[in-house]
Amino acid sequence: MSSTATTTFPTEADPANAGRGTDRLVLVAIGLTLILLAFRLVMIGQFDLLHDEVYYWLWSDELAGSYFDHPPTVALFTWLGTAIFGDTEFGVRVVGAVSVTIDAVLVYGIAKTLTDSRRIAAWAMMLSNVTTLAAMSVSIVPDQPMVMFWLISFYAMARVAKGGAPQWWLLLGLAGGLAAASKFTALIMAVAVPIWILAVPQMRRWLLTPWPYASLVMALLAFSPVLIWNSQHDWVSFVHQLERLRFDSVRFDSFLQYLTLWPAMVTPPILILAGAGLAVLLKRGWRQDPARALLVITPIPMSLYFAYHSFQEWIGPHWFSTLVWIAAIYAAIGVDYIAAGRFWQWLLGFSRRIAVPVGLGVMAVFYFALVETILPLSRATDLTARFRGWEAYVTDQERLREMVGADYILGPDYYSLAYVRFYLDDPPPAYQIGEFDRWSHFDGLGTADPVLATATAIYVGKWSIEYETAFIERYFNRIERIGDIVRPLRPGMIIEDPVWLVSDPTPEAMLLFGPPVADD
Repeated sequence: MSSTATTTFPTEADPANAGRGTDRLVLVAIGLTLILLAFRLVMIGQFDLLHDEVYYWLWSDELAGSYFDHPPTVALFTWLGTAIFGDTEFGVRVVGAVSVTIDAVLVYGIAKTLTDSRRIAAWAMMLSNVTTLAAMSVSIVPDQPMVMFWLISFYAMARVAKGGAPQWWLLLGLAGGLAAASKFTALIMAVAVPIWILAVPQMRRWLLTPWPYASLVMALLAFSPVLIWNSQHDWVSFVHQLERLRFDSVRFDSFLQYLTLWPAMVTPPILILAGAGLAVLLKRGWRQDPARALLVITPIPMSLYFAYHSFQEWIGPHWFSTLVWIAAIYAAIGVDYIAAGRFWQWLLGFSRRIAVPVGLGVMAVFYFALVETILPLSRATDLTARFRGWEAYVTDQERLREMVGADYILGPDYYSLAYVRFYLDDPPPAYQIGEFDRWSHFDGLGTADPVLATATAIYVGKWSIEYETAFIERYFNRIERIGDIVRPLRPGMIIEDPVWLVSDPTPEAMLLFGPPVADD
């Protein structure tokens, strides 16, 4: 079964396309991709782990079919990197950093397949490398494996759209299932597949063949470890994620933030070019062309979901990953768009000329801010502060624990124990107090040694003294404020967190120490 639709994109046979140094452009795109990979590999070992990164490192130490709030593939990426390079910042991040380069290669393949143009594919590869999101791809997040597997599935869809062998449906399902086994939002991206099939007349014929259904079976097999694990743990991951979909209140500030993320994460020049590319795709008859329809339909479910979700909470920049990669393909299509009107033609030409330099400039500033502390940034404007000072923070925390003779460490958040275990050579017991379900499947993390119920701990807060005092009084009868620990951000800029000495746990805290022993 093959498609007979004609494409509206320039092909290699077009003199206008062939005469523009396509071979040189492809080499430039490949060279830029490799150079930026080298920069990422240099950068990823230069700064401390983020909260979530050290959390995923804990997962990698105890691999499972899923976890409380995410599927397991990010843990596998982390495990692979640390198995080769050790428990270092570089080891935690290296596989994710390499996957970004694989993504750029896949974008080239997708664009080349759908448009039959190496020029468009080379531009797509270059532009995907110089988005703000690409600059920020120096930390490991579940979006990295999700995007890589999703782009593989997208490539398979592209081959199907262009009349490729039906076996591409199997790769579509396998890679799509692995994307969902990386992050649950891939399930929303998967909604685009049936919409695409139903919306495009030529694609509906596939419904009379076994291939789409075999693709679904492959996806379920790839996703089955997540389903099996959750079936054994009261479906905790799905319950947790569904709770986040509740519409308790409307937040217009987070919706506006979602709208500003588009130019911020894609960069304004690429976004302008992407608008032109979308205009090309939406020319009359786009639903008759499976290739154009695939590019138009694919981002719709995710965009609508983020718009809905943004009325409840802030959207994380890395959540945008799949949409940014699609925007790079749109922008590559828009590079040679002939606009009506002198101003629009000037704007597109200007955007084309500055898109790569602007992206590289953003990347240079971000990387410089990560490793240098001389920029005059405040705590509010320093987006790199989250990467800084954690090793010193944990060292100060351990010094205080030894000084007061406490036996273990407590904190209110999921990364409290993780930093202790990562940065200290001989870490003391450390646990999160509250959110006990998060750790219930971790041996040695979810439940403390019952002996510690009669010991003392230091509790390291993160919020105001009043809030933390009220919080810790829920769990311990004896609390004593003993000082602060310091996280250095920049010269003259620190964060101080309050510390308490705590003992005599309340019944609510006994969940940490296992079930209470019944009196004889």
